[in-house]
Amino acid sequence: MATPSDRLPWLVRTNYRMRMAAFFSLYVAGSLHMAPSGRDLAVWMAVGLVLFAYPHVQYWRARRASDPMKAEQLNILTDPVMVGVFVVAVQFSLWLSFSAILGAVISSVTNRGWRCLPVTILGFVAGGLALASVSGFHVSLPTSSAATALSMVGIGGYLLSVSHFGYRRNLALRQAREDLRLREVEVMAANQALQDHLGEIRALQQKLEEQANLDGLTGLYNRRYLDQALKREVARCTRDRQPLAFIMVDVDDFKKYNDSFGHPAGDDCLKQIAVCLQSFAKRATDMAARYGGEEFSLVFANTDSASALRIAQQLRQSIEALNLSHPTSVAGRVTISVGVAVMGDGLCDGVEALVGDADAAVYCAKRSGRNRVQMAEVATSPRPTALLEGDV
Repeated sequence: MATPSDRLPWLVRTNYRMRMAAFFSLYVAGSLHMAPSGRDLAVWMAVGLVLFAYPHVQYWRARRASDPMKAEQLNILTDPVMVGVFVVAVQFSLWLSFSAILGAVISSVTNRGWRCLPVTILGFVAGGLALASVSGFHVSLPTSSAATALSMVGIGGYLLSVSHFGYRRNLALRQAREDLRLREVEVMAANQALQDHLGEIRALQQKLEEQANLDGLTGLYNRRYLDQALKREVARCTRDRQPLAFIMVDVDDFKKYNDSFGHPAGDDCLKQIAVCLQSFAKRATDMAARYGGEEFSLVFANTDSASALRIAQQLRQSIEALNLSHPTSVAGRVTISVGVAVMGDGLCDGVEALVGDADAAVYCAKRSGRNRVQMAEVATSPRPTALLEGDV
């Protein structure tokens, strides 16, 4: 299928025009040279038909080819063959031969580089021998004045045309490079904007993830995150054979506090307790969470029973030191009941056992008078229900 002319490569269209002009100029100059002698006019007319038809045939081949540029490169290789035919036809006229050969060499080198010279010379020889085998081999170097003048004009015009087309091509290349540079700047700006946008998305995603993992009132981790993190910590501490302390906290008589002061005051009370709890989660592996309602929890990796009990006592004292008035409470101020369970040495094997023992310890502390710390008892089987009372 023929390629539309406006879609053909620039080289195909340019060489088509240059080829028509060059061969027409050569034929006119050759005619001025051959006509006075009257020699071999029939051969010259046949050569003229070939010279006129050749550019159109080559252009048609390039348009029909699947790769027009590759076809045009082959056309450039066959141009010297036609020049060889012309040189033999004009009997090696000095100026005509010089102009034709120089034009073909310039075209070949311009389009294919110096490496094409051997092939170009072989083309001259092949074309010349083909015509010489039909019309004979004759040499007549002198060139008529008119043919010489036309040859000079033709080769000069050809060189100027090649220079002009080269100049236009350089302008087009410079413009293409400038356009490419501008596009690169635009792409870089767009890429930077995309990176900034992705950064905003990541920041928003991180914020959403944090919000999804945090309790809206206290800012501590919520129950969902606590459950996930506790499973990971239990698995890690089991693998590394390290103790894991889980502390459950329940605010004493919190329903009475809400009834006395109202829910806004109750929320403020929970916030202050949460701040106190968070101050105890000092290491990267420590975690404070709101378990639900007025219940909180603390997780301490690589923490044995003695350390966990000490932390729980300090926490209880810190909450009491807040001195939040609670008239309906036995202590007259807000206090907490704390249950401590430690996984290790076969105790509290698994998440459910760890949380269950800490929860049971909290209820034991409440039954024993509140504002107390209770620690799960060391037992074997079944899971401990008896609890040891800590100091108040």
